[in-house]
Amino acid sequence: MKKINFILGVSLMLLASSCKVHMATSTSMPINTDITSRNTADLVVSHEKASLKYIPTKQERKMGVGFVKQNAAAELLEQNGNADVLVHPQYTIEKKKYLLRSKILSVKVSGFPAFFKNVKPAEPQKTIVNQVVNN
Repeated sequence: MKKINFILGVSLMLLASSCKVHMATSTSMPINTDITSRNTADLVVSHEKASLKYIPTKQERKMGVGFVKQNAAAELLEQNGNADVLVHPQYTIEKKKYLLRSKILSVKVSGFPAFFKNVKPAEPQKTIVNQVVNN
């Protein structure tokens, strides 16, 4: 009887001392990350349309459709001479639907690879203050 009481007491103590779950929330402040450049460049667009069928990994699927589309476009640009920009991109997404979710099987991306050439800094803008000082 003492063994049963001892085992019962130990099990009750273990149940009473459960793991503590700590949940915390935080707020984030938006940071203005707009980067502008006043440089000018020529854009040389390929005459041939390039396409690629991209099969995402399991980790990429978890990041969402936008992330998979960006990776597919980056892979297409890399395969076409490491182009800078994809002009007029078109995406065809193949999904398999389940009861409550869907799985991205592949993304077909097509577009025109383009390169920047003759990158030059833009001329400084003349302001009214500069014109008054110069006169």
